[in-house]
Amino acid sequence: MLVNPYDTTLGKIFSVEKIISEVKKYMVLNDGDLSYEYLHGEDTKLVFITGKNNSEIELPIWNHPIATTDTKGGNIVLVDLRTCVKVKNEFAELSEVVSNEPVFEFEILRAVLTAQLLDGNTAVVKSFEKTLISAFTLWVSKILATALVLNPLEKTKLNAVIAYYVISLLHVAKEPLELNNACIKIKNAKFDLPTDIKLITEVIGKIEGTKIVDADGLSTIIRNANISPKLATMTTDAIQNLLYNTWFGNKSVEVVALSLEHLPTMFSMFYAAVENKTYRKTKLSNILSGHSRAIDTKEFVKNVKILIKESKV
Repeated sequence: MLVNPYDTTLGKIFSVEKIISEVKKYMVLNDGDLSYEYLHGEDTKLVFITGKNNSEIELPIWNHPIATTDTKGGNIVLVDLRTCVKVKNEFAELSEVVSNEPVFEFEILRAVLTAQLLDGNTAVVKSFEKTLISAFTLWVSKILATALVLNPLEKTKLNAVIAYYVISLLHVAKEPLELNNACIKIKNAKFDLPTDIKLITEVIGKIEGTKIVDADGLSTIIRNANISPKLATMTTDAIQNLLYNTWFGNKSVEVVALSLEHLPTMFSMFYAAVENKTYRKTKLSNILSGHSRAIDTKEFVKNVKILIKESKV
């Protein structure tokens, strides 16, 4: 699993060393005792920059959580909240200064999940495995199948391949992903098209063993599964270009690209799509809302709210 958004294909384009250096200097000058620094679990600290003073206002801007270490070697996740809070006076809780609730909630959730992964706690994300498999598959498959006018059998095969990609991202064991286990997970996920274990095994057998760590792995298995001539030349750029207009916001293109590789971003985007009214008009929300039973939307939202509450942010 990729823990740091800046280790993804997109993230590597950006240089965050200067940002990390400047924030660390600021933390040292503040004695490392920031009023909005929250201890998450036993290890990772969440450091939120709100622009509460001139020093914070002057810090470089960044768009995604940065997983790194502090000057003492402890794990920290740096989160820039300056686009969704408005600080006028001293505050005790972050909730007191929120100016953009949808963006704030999205950033808090993926920061918490990133911290969990940095702590080595993959169980939290994996506990939502079936929802992530179903939601991601429905999202990507619907957009690709519609754009390329795939027939029902091609759609079914594409569903299986995309689901296998998510299962691979979620796989953290040292042992290779076992074919039968992966196929059973695909069969048990609930999609909008019927699936057959024999067909699934046949399709996944063609791509078993493919190295999957990023979105290039997704485009590779889509090409190599021999689903349709229409998918034989599929590229990562083509997938991303088709998905970009399914989300919106001032950094929507980056969020979509990250969500293909960074599970906390994927997770947070799906949650926002089904829970927050601001995102109800997005194509992603329409796709997921149309399959609320398959995704078990109500249970998903309820459990995420518990997770957020337990984080005490």
